[in-house]
Amino acid sequence: MRANNLTDLHLNGEFYGRRNRGIRLARHALRLSDPRAESSPESELRIVLAAGGITATPQVEVRSRVGRFLARLDLADEKFRVAIEYDGRWHNTPKEQAYDRKRRRRVEAEGWRFVIVTAEDLANDLKGVVDAVWQARRSAFSPLKAPRPGQEGVRMARV
Repeated sequence: MRANNLTDLHLNGEFYGRRNRGIRLARHALRLSDPRAESSPESELRIVLAAGGITATPQVEVRSRVGRFLARLDLADEKFRVAIEYDGRWHNTPKEQAYDRKRRRRVEAEGWRFVIVTAEDLANDLKGVVDAVWQARRSAFSPLKAPRPGQEGVRMARV
């Protein structure tokens, strides 16, 4: 879908009104598809999270409080300010790791929390992935209660 060769409308026409073996599964997969996904593992991760009750939006742009672009996240739970990033082999080079650290620090300074998922996590620990995102959501704080610069170590009271 991302390559614009297929559209929802085209696929809906192909999938509905048929009785082929596996067509129900194909229809369900179509409902879960999202053309914003940039890789198969990101799509798989989004579907795993959806099965765990978490709605994650692909390719969310994060801006600073003054509107400056900071980053584009693989997946995000915007309500709780949780960024979910898939780190494949591309992220294993020292250069990419340094870039990711700087980028994540900028986003964290705006009140976001990160859950980093590796290929190994996605292959072997789906429950752990979902649990990590739920934990990040539970520990998220409201932007209204976020510490001001210089007060990061001060505990904020919950109302």
